[in-house]
Amino acid sequence: MSVPVDSVGRLDRTSLVGVKDAAIVLTAGTTGRGVIDALAPVEARWTHVDAAWAGPLIFTKYADRLAGMEHADSISISAHKWLYQPKDSALILLKSSESLSKVSYGSSYLTTPNVGIQGSRGASAIPLLATLLAWGQTGLAARIEKSMADADKLAELLADDEYTELKQYPESGVVIWRPLRKSAEFTISQLFNISSQTKIDGEIWLRQVAANPNGDIVKIWRAISAAVCAKPPS
Repeated sequence: MSVPVDSVGRLDRTSLVGVKDAAIVLTAGTTGRGVIDALAPVEARWTHVDAAWAGPLIFTKYADRLAGMEHADSISISAHKWLYQPKDSALILLKSSESLSKVSYGSSYLTTPNVGIQGSRGASAIPLLATLLAWGQTGLAARIEKSMADADKLAELLADDEYTELKQYPESGVVIWRPLRKSAEFTISQLFNISSQTKIDGEIWLRQVAANPNGDIVKIWRAISAAVCAKPPS
């Protein structure tokens, strides 16, 4: 079953009625808006936290935004995002070893040899291990926190600019906005080369995702400003 969300896109926990025998999925960093659900324990048969995007915040000064995640039965993290790994790198964390037999790692259309150890395919855990050994928690946190600061700065610029509208301030480095100028010679599609998009209540909004710790917020803002005819920063 689906559960409604509130005005910022966070799961409405008041709607979690009669789920004692259900599996509940909470999200730490939604794809569209980067919103983090309230992760406090839910009285359910199984609680999974989809932390694909924002899970690594646990290693940073923003760890309190994931409060309650430690009570989940399972957690998934896409290592190719804020752990800076190759595309097929991911993690699944389980509360106990007994849970291993309760989780499916494949689908009905896959044959048994395709589930589990990947055989001759790339050993994706090795680059992740090397990265963590080289950077440590301090180095990883510094990169993520820099991206979070970039997102906050961009949100401030968008909120203050007369040519742009900020949907909401970012919780996990995802900035949602759109240009205010509407004219025959300008369409929102002109910004797709520097932004991705999402739909909120049927309306198209643009997304800037702070995934690159080497990103230059001044250059990013100049590109946005040029596209929407706002004044470039001095």
